[in-house]
Amino acid sequence: MNKRVIQHEVKLGKSLKIILAVLAIGVLLNAFSPMFSAKNAFAELGYGDRLKLELSGAVDIS
Repeated sequence: MNKRVIQHEVKLGKSLKIILAVLAIGVLLNAFSPMFSAKNAFAELGYGDRLKLELSGAVDIS
């Protein structure tokens, strides 16, 4: 008996490849976004509380 193999090729268009790439990049950025996000320095200051700031670099006030 002969076994026949049927092989199908699916070719994706250029625009579909771009859309899938953008979605993949978005999923990756969403997965790693906690690494790049800034955390709150403080939650609340009450009356009379003091806050100590240390600054490295120049300050430009315009």
